[in-house]
Amino acid sequence: MTEAITDQQIIQLKLLAKDTMMYKVTDFYFKFYNLVINEESSIEQCKEAYLNLHKELLKVKLGIDKLHIMYNMLERQEIEFQQESKDIENNIKGKLDSIEKLKEVLKEEKINRNNQESYDSLTQRLKTYPNRLITQQSIEKLEMNLEELNEQEGTMSEIIDLRSKQFQLLLFAVEDLSKHIEGDTTTSSSSSSFPKVGSKRKLTTTNSKSNNGDSKRQKNQ
Repeated sequence: MTEAITDQQIIQLKLLAKDTMMYKVTDFYFKFYNLVINEESSIEQCKEAYLNLHKELLKVKLGIDKLHIMYNMLERQEIEFQQESKDIENNIKGKLDSIEKLKEVLKEEKINRNNQESYDSLTQRLKTYPNRLITQQSIEKLEMNLEELNEQEGTMSEIIDLRSKQFQLLLFAVEDLSKHIEGDTTTSSSSSSFPKVGSKRKLTTTNSKSNNGDSKRQKNQ
């Protein structure tokens, strides 16, 4: 099984072929030159050597023409390749610009869709609420209830204030009674009965005043 020829080997063979061609041309040239300078050489020999040299030169010229044609072809291909590359780059750039524009459009569409969904949801929620007239009536009713509660709060505050004053009066009476009881313990048993009656009268008077105040407050209510 034959081994594959590498690129380096191909280049070396081409260089050897060129060298061989140049050697052949040089050989034919020196043969022709020797025949020309040799007086014993015939015209036919010189002519034949000239034709051989001419053929080799034509072969060299043909190879040079081929190389020139290949060079021009490669140059044209390179120009076409560069132009195609530019066209592809411009096409890619245009596609990228189109993609960016589509992204912006998609972003706006998403925002609009979210706004529409929010609007629809809000509309559905508003439909579940009562109309403005019913709402206004409910507010007025609540305001009236609030006014009633405020009035009741004021009344309760007055009652609490009155009860507080009555309780303070009761404490004062109890304190006064305690003082009289302590004073009675220091005197004799015969003389202590009169202050006790007096203190009881004072307590009775205080309680009657408190009861009268409560009855008057209840009548006012």
